[in-house]
Amino acid sequence: KRGPFGTVLNSLPFFGTNGGVVADDVAAARLLERALESYLSRMDIASATIIGNPLLEAMPTDPGDLRDSRLGQLTWLDSDASPRRDPSTGRNLRKAVQSGVEVVLDPEALGELAAIHGENMRAIGGRLKPDAFFAAVPRHFVAGRDWNLYVARRAGRVVAGLLLFQTEQTVDYYIPATRLDERHHQPAALLLDRAMTDAARSGRRIWNWGGTWFNQIGVLRFKRKWGALDRPYAYRIIVRNAALFSASPHELLDAYGYFYTVPFDRLEPR
Repeated sequence: KRGPFGTVLNSLPFFGTNGGVVADDVAAARLLERALESYLSRMDIASATIIGNPLLEAMPTDPGDLRDSRLGQLTWLDSDASPRRDPSTGRNLRKAVQSGVEVVLDPEALGELAAIHGENMRAIGGRLKPDAFFAAVPRHFVAGRDWNLYVARRAGRVVAGLLLFQTEQTVDYYIPATRLDERHHQPAALLLDRAMTDAARSGRRIWNWGGTWFNQIGVLRFKRKWGALDRPYAYRIIVRNAALFSASPHELLDAYGYFYTVPFDRLEPR
């Protein structure tokens, strides 16, 4: 992403998406990182962030690098296709069924998912995925093979959605969204139960909940109720333009939306 401080390079866009070095051993990983460093030295780089993988060993770093970390959470799907979950989730499932919630696969409902996602993010002051993202999904990926969209309906209305990306073994929990006025009917529980069951039956073995900040206790507990195990992973941040540290979070988000630049707790106080 090019901006006023130079080019910012990430493993993948949308902040902390995994996508760093894949290697069998530390020596191979270091060779790949040295090649990247050589590439960066020939570019106008403000910062570059390599995001680790919670399934691999911790990546090597140089003493001068900045570090950040997240808690990855993964559920290993059982071959008998029954989602691992805390017994307390049963109450939410019963509530959803009793409220008349029905779950279906509907790849045509991306527009409705985008609208509910927008409602959710505005309610918490979060940054929305852009409309271009939702338009690009069916253009670049094949529904049923690369991605699935589960929707929950109640009284004929879409009340929740769950966008998943998937590979041969892994399913990524990517965008969950529930209408604010429908949360008490627990449609998200029924969405998860159906989606995780289908993933296990298809032969996939890892449900990737994505990264969570260590202080997001409620989110961590929610995922653990669905069998999530904690797998911390690290960010390696190479900074080439120290002027980034004199910017405000607002300036960096405006200039490099959806990209990680530097840890905001390292910015100079104003």
